[in-house]
Amino acid sequence: MPSDNRLNISWGRRRLVRVGNGLAVTLQDISEKKAHESQLERLANEDTLTGLASRHAFLERMPAMLAEAQGAALLFIDLDEFKHVNDTHGHATGDQLLKSAAGRLLSLLRPSDQVARFGGDEFVVLLSPCDGERMAASVAARIVEAFAVPFLIGDELHAVGSSIGISLYPRDGLDAETLVKHSDIAMYVGKNEGKGQYRFFDPSLSSTLNSRARLKQNMLEALEADQFVLYYQPRVDAHSGELLSMEALVRWRHPTLGMVAPGEFIPLAEATGLIVRIGEAVIDKACAQLAAWREAGAALVPVSINVSPKQFLRGGVQRQLSAALLRHRVPASLIEVEITESAMMGDQDDILAELAALRSLGVKLHVDDFGTGYSSLSQLQRLKMDVLKVDRAFTTELANSKEGKVFFQAIVSMAHALGMSVVAEGVETEEQLAILRNLDCNEVQGYYIARPMPAHEMAVMMERRYLLDGQPA
Repeated sequence: MPSDNRLNISWGRRRLVRVGNGLAVTLQDISEKKAHESQLERLANEDTLTGLASRHAFLERMPAMLAEAQGAALLFIDLDEFKHVNDTHGHATGDQLLKSAAGRLLSLLRPSDQVARFGGDEFVVLLSPCDGERMAASVAARIVEAFAVPFLIGDELHAVGSSIGISLYPRDGLDAETLVKHSDIAMYVGKNEGKGQYRFFDPSLSSTLNSRARLKQNMLEALEADQFVLYYQPRVDAHSGELLSMEALVRWRHPTLGMVAPGEFIPLAEATGLIVRIGEAVIDKACAQLAAWREAGAALVPVSINVSPKQFLRGGVQRQLSAALLRHRVPASLIEVEITESAMMGDQDDILAELAALRSLGVKLHVDDFGTGYSSLSQLQRLKMDVLKVDRAFTTELANSKEGKVFFQAIVSMAHALGMSVVAEGVETEEQLAILRNLDCNEVQGYYIARPMPAHEMAVMMERRYLLDGQPA
């Protein structure tokens, strides 16, 4: 039986050389070299983690794709809470989430649409053909809705969500660079106005970004020039009206803009990370003010300070607080720390350690804006918080429906069973106060008692002591 002399070569180079009256044929196996070239090309054009097109490949193909399109839309997609997942659960979980996000994104699009991972937790989609805003909005809304569903990674659910900026071809740009830039601007502005939405580009957004950049620079200067000040809002016993504590609220006294409202600078401070420095300044100012009141002979009550999720999850609050208490010689019993539910959604071991460190100082711990986050009964029991502050949205509902009262009563019963006292935020009417008294709420805070006020006015309140009408002066 003749032997099989066929060569198993995927890629080869043939060379013919005349030798006398014949030809000499040499074959060179270049399969390995071609495979290596193919792998390099794939690495250059494909994101290795998700299998989507890479940024480089997408931008290279885009001119040809636009040339063939009558109309197209570029969607710039950013995952809203990805950094939090990555920081608290590790890069392996983050990578799995990105792969799942890529798969979910592909399932929502047509074969003609092009998708790429642009870097980090950003994706871009070229919808082609696209006949205008209505179609682009429909696809963007579908993506936002789909990404609002948590991702199951291992045996844990992770909620991220998405923010999307949209630019239309040819309306918002004639080339890839301009369309990407404009969709990125639209995404960034939309995300900072409220995550989990889509936003179309319009030229005014560029000026909005410039305004935000100026505001950030102004905040940096405000920290250096000590322009942030504290206002104080009393909390009183729901039944007696006696002043029991107060909340310190940061305000920005700008030399030319006047008093800048918290809603204008706190979200940007959170987004840029400046909230950490502002939070540290608030801790020091609250302790300094307590020392000043003590020096003036005031009958002191505790002051609670708000710790932002970013500030809390980065750690160091206990160290900052300990140093400020020592520096101003203020007892820890006069400081309370308010932490939102969302700040307690990271790694439970790290959170418990940070809370234990704060508790070891002797400060009380509050759950702030309860009802707007994700706390469960078992989580509250494990975290061992001292005070539950119920969000103003539930206080507003008290007089509007029977269900509002039932829900609030359930919160009060739960908190008391866990040894926590309850503060109702946003109390604005006598009717709300009467209902809260019947529900056995411990303390109340809101405009019905007093608006936030500067330190010298708060000193008068401390002297007065009983702040509800009809109560002892």
